[in-house]
Amino acid sequence: MTTYLENENHQRSETVWEKQLGMIEVIYEDDQVKALGELLEMGVVLSNKNHLGGIYGRNQVWACQQSAYENLGFLEMLAVYISFVSVNDSQKAYREYGDVLRNFVRKLDHHVDTHHGELQDRDKWLIGIFFEQIRGRLDTLRAEEISGEVAISLENTLINHPEIRPYVAGLVAEMTRSTYLHEKVKAFDCINNGYDPIEAYLFMAEYFDKPGEQDTFFADKAIEVIEKSLARELKMIGRWEDIEEGSKTIIAMCLGKIEESLVVATERGHQEFILSGVSSLVLRFPELQSYLSVNLACKLVQFGNRTVQEVIEGDHVGKLDKHRRYGFLKRLFDGLTTKEQEELLAYIVKDRCPDELDLLRNIYSSEETDKLIEANFIERGERYEIYKCIAKNRFVLELMSLMVGKDKYRFQLGVLLSMLDFNDLPVSLKKKIDPEWVESNQTLKLRKNHWSLCDSAEERMVDAMYTKAILLINGNMLLKLKGKLSALCLRTFTTRKGFTFVEGNWYSPVDEGTRDELKSAYFYGRDTTKILDSSEWVLMRTITGIGDRSSEEMFREIKRIAGKIELSDIGGKYNKKDYRYMVSQEDD
Repeated sequence: MTTYLENENHQRSETVWEKQLGMIEVIYEDDQVKALGELLEMGVVLSNKNHLGGIYGRNQVWACQQSAYENLGFLEMLAVYISFVSVNDSQKAYREYGDVLRNFVRKLDHHVDTHHGELQDRDKWLIGIFFEQIRGRLDTLRAEEISGEVAISLENTLINHPEIRPYVAGLVAEMTRSTYLHEKVKAFDCINNGYDPIEAYLFMAEYFDKPGEQDTFFADKAIEVIEKSLARELKMIGRWEDIEEGSKTIIAMCLGKIEESLVVATERGHQEFILSGVSSLVLRFPELQSYLSVNLACKLVQFGNRTVQEVIEGDHVGKLDKHRRYGFLKRLFDGLTTKEQEELLAYIVKDRCPDELDLLRNIYSSEETDKLIEANFIERGERYEIYKCIAKNRFVLELMSLMVGKDKYRFQLGVLLSMLDFNDLPVSLKKKIDPEWVESNQTLKLRKNHWSLCDSAEERMVDAMYTKAILLINGNMLLKLKGKLSALCLRTFTTRKGFTFVEGNWYSPVDEGTRDELKSAYFYGRDTTKILDSSEWVLMRTITGIGDRSSEEMFREIKRIAGKIELSDIGGKYNKKDYRYMVSQEDD
């Protein structure tokens, strides 16, 4: 099937179509809304005429958008793709955006070659509309976790066709402010690889103008764009003295915007991310010192002189090597004080039941409950004798005491406490754990079939908490409603039935009643809820970091967001339309 714009037998149709497009272009100058409506209608007519109507449905999206690429001219295909982006809001449609952009690039390659390497004004106009329509779909693309792939395709487009940079700048700028980290990072890549240094500086000046919470939390990644762009500029020019004054002026403006944003970043507890980024920038390019204000320069000095937490190391490091059966405790043992090491060694020299060591070895070699050997962890009331008397096992209790307060062992402590009734623990251990006592009847189990929590949970929590897709439960758990239905424990607490939830660990609701209740609370616009009746939960794993953010930085930020919900007391005032609830939900 040949395009009717290019087929000499359809010369009259070509003239009519181009005249219609020209008229819409004229209307666009005065009335963009009207012009866009007519353009969308034109795209639908073209689709139907070329048997591509399935592009607006669900089952033929891929086939029709491929056929549009293969059989239509560049402007015709753009008109169809613009109508597709604007009209089709099905999940399958969003999954095809990556292919749509790849086809756009391939078609653009051919179109530019045909027109001697230059884009016409009408080409540029229609390209601009195409990317603005994609920009209007960003919220849903993020919810579907497709926006990162769109950014990758966009980067390739910019590398191959730098002439379209002005027409995608708005889309790229908005992507840099994304709450979805993958998209944010790829948008920075777009700038690093697709724009000139001076354009990159302007992007970053805009980024730090009234930055959102997600922007200051990842501020160092944005400042890295300035660092990489300046390195590129110096590589092209050679010396700092030869950089144009225009570039230096914009760099100075960037630093000024960064310093202004430091005020709000400090209020959010994000100042270290800005100072870390600026410190790295100035360390690499000392010439920038003269562009810093006295205030910012002083803050950088203070940041550089901050105290690094001393690593604890007892006198008996390596002694555990003599007790091979206890090798799984080496990391814990080597990180203890001398006194703690000696206390633990006193228990280790005694003979242990092989089953007991198998149990502990399994716990310490696992990072999530899905990796626990099922035979070792059967339902409460059906355990072996060793589990029934574990609350009186001095070796296990000593291990638990040593793990309290050590973030690396939140999971292991959570597993052991999931097996025990808190009321059966020694008084000294109870005092050390010091949980909050709550009135809820929540219970815990260690396994639920093969439930596990993927590596994306933290990234989805970031996205959820910056877009209000979260729910505070009983004031001590923050539930994300994106991806798998899971909540992070904010502070250690013990329920009326003696089950203890450990802060920094992920837990998922098991029973359908609780899951439905939580979803219902969210759908009705509430940001907080209480679960007091019986509800069953399963321990998943402990929190991890994402990107350059450590697990502790992540946990601190999550607790800050939860604290804002507690202080705001605005439950029920959210508009349900603001939520992107579980569009990308996973099955448990």
